[in-house]
Amino acid sequence: MDKQEWNGEGLPPVGSKCELAHACVIGTVEDLSSVVELSRGVQVRIAGHAYFGSGYVAVFECADPDSGMWCYGFHKPNGFRPIRSAEDKAVEAIQHHGIHLSSGVAQDIYRAIRDGKIPGVKLDK
Repeated sequence: MDKQEWNGEGLPPVGSKCELAHACVIGTVEDLSSVVELSRGVQVRIAGHAYFGSGYVAVFECADPDSGMWCYGFHKPNGFRPIRSAEDKAVEAIQHHGIHLSSGVAQDIYRAIRDGKIPGVKLDK
């Protein structure tokens, strides 16, 4: 299946890859009695859509980053976000490490470091 892009609106298309917008606890395929907690930002592939409760959800699959066990879960549309770029991840890290900056200021700091404008400070690749 061709890679499908998703802009973050509504349910991600079946076959697309995206990230979890929130941490969640789900069961594993290998051992139905165990559960894993997936962190926000874990990449998942959308396996399908289903009507559940009062609306549609996206069914996702992924490998648990810690155990490698294969997992399936489902979430409402607000449970997903498009895959973030390295810059998006760095800006989020700056904002979530006790530094209270707007995303614009955090982005300016990231770009200044990336572009070598702050002597002695480099990004790890």
